[in-house]
Amino acid sequence: MWRVLHGPERLILKDYSCRPLLGRLWGRWVVAREQEVLRRLEGIPGVPQWRGAVGHYGFLMTELSGDPLPRRGLRARTGPEFFDACMRLLEDVHARGVAHGDIRRKNFLMSPDGAPALIDFQTAWIDGRGWVRHRIFLFLATVDRWNLVRMKMKSFPHALTEGERELLARPPRLLQLGRFVRQKVYARLFPKRARKTTDLD
Repeated sequence: MWRVLHGPERLILKDYSCRPLLGRLWGRWVVAREQEVLRRLEGIPGVPQWRGAVGHYGFLMTELSGDPLPRRGLRARTGPEFFDACMRLLEDVHARGVAHGDIRRKNFLMSPDGAPALIDFQTAWIDGRGWVRHRIFLFLATVDRWNLVRMKMKSFPHALTEGERELLARPPRLLQLGRFVRQKVYARLFPKRARKTTDLD
């Protein structure tokens, strides 16, 4: 990615044209999908705005100012209302038929005025015709909300609403399956070795 100045706007150029053949083929598909996502989200404050295609392998979008959410010290910079604003932004995205698919701290920015911004829609899923496609969208939208509420819980557990506590208590089934594999199957196949202790007497 490259930063580009275009008049008063700061833009990001995402371009795969210099990649090897397989990278260009993959990039062409990724670029087409991400552009479709950004066109759907046009006009929503707090998400990158599409500014046009650059050949078959690239496109321009606005650069959003702000810092990724830190792993530590977030409570010193903001309050639980920030995550409420994040949820409103996420619901605006979902209302356009887009599930982000990768909700985590580094994909949320805190802008200089304290408002949230959401970036990196490369893995987003677009709702569409067909029962299967729509069910996948609903599932991924639920995962988006679950991950965001989980982020809020880590910094402001006292501020969770009753609905948010209920959501956390019912993680999406595929997440439950992943947890079962890690805790039951993987733990039995690869048990942790007990630490050796040394008697210093």
